[in-house]
Amino acid sequence: MPMSMSREDVVEAVCEAGVVAVVRLPNAAKLVPAVEALRAGGVHAIEVTLTVPGALDIIRQLVES
Repeated sequence: MPMSMSREDVVEAVCEAGVVAVVRLPNAAKLVPAVEALRAGGVHAIEVTLTVPGALDIIRQLVES
């Protein structure tokens, strides 16, 4: 999702997705491969919990990619 989406657009996209994956891992090194696998499997609404070490930095990285 582009960062310029409105809140309403985000809500609509999540509702259309039909599923939201919630990723909570103790090891940040596994986060990017997990998200890539979800995307490859057709899941595009993904929540990364802030319990993942360094979550904010990794989320920024994922948004850019």
